[in-house]
Amino acid sequence: MSESLENKVDLDDEFEFKFVEGPYFERKELKVGTSGTSSASVDDLHYYCKLKGNGDISLMMCDNDGTTRGFEIDTVTVDEFIKRFKDCSQHKCTLNQSEEDILQEKVDKISAAAQGYLEKKDFLCAEFEFGQALKLNEKDVKSNYGLGKTYLEKGEPEKASAVFEKLSHIDALFEKENKHIFNEMGIDLRKMKLYDEAIHNYQKAIQIDDTDHALFYNIARAYKEKNDLNKCKEYLQKAIAQKPDFEAGKKALAGIERLILSGNNS
Repeated sequence: MSESLENKVDLDDEFEFKFVEGPYFERKELKVGTSGTSSASVDDLHYYCKLKGNGDISLMMCDNDGTTRGFEIDTVTVDEFIKRFKDCSQHKCTLNQSEEDILQEKVDKISAAAQGYLEKKDFLCAEFEFGQALKLNEKDVKSNYGLGKTYLEKGEPEKASAVFEKLSHIDALFEKENKHIFNEMGIDLRKMKLYDEAIHNYQKAIQIDDTDHALFYNIARAYKEKNDLNKCKEYLQKAIAQKPDFEAGKKALAGIERLILSGNNS
């Protein structure tokens, strides 16, 4: 990097601050509304920062591409700069976003709003908003799952199954961080007494991560409710094998073994 873009400022004999010209952000808590109805939100405000000849740092307007047109807003000392500002590697930066990133940000916001409607049991609005998100990205995992769950809670299992079937063919779903989607689908389906479908989804989660004791335990619970105690026992043993100190699993296993020995399959 050229000398004009990288400078060193001595603060004292023991500490040397290395300053690189460019965009930095300051995290601000913004209050919206009036007293009694106000709410707070956190926002990261960007500035283009440049070292001045006197050793202070100039804060300039920062464009969306991370550059500046040179309009100075304020000047701060190096001490104040260190206290207030961080470089953009320390947050999810909105500068220099690709068109794909911008689109996904829109999808995430719409999907989050839809999830809020779903939690309030406003199924009509939830279905509409998830649909809007999927118009922007038909392969969005969260929106597809949310739409399927909306149909489940509306009492429309056939529509839900169609969405979940579509979801199962989206490659991104099989990334490790998405295993919880299959797990959550399994939980929802078990609650509806769709045990085979629930087990099928748990198995898909295990294909992604076969070291998660909770997945084996959840399958065991579905088999228990399906009245297949031997399979329940098998998966409880697998859960405990993954986590030997899994006390809930050990307790459940002891109970299942008692039921099997007594011949009680209810």
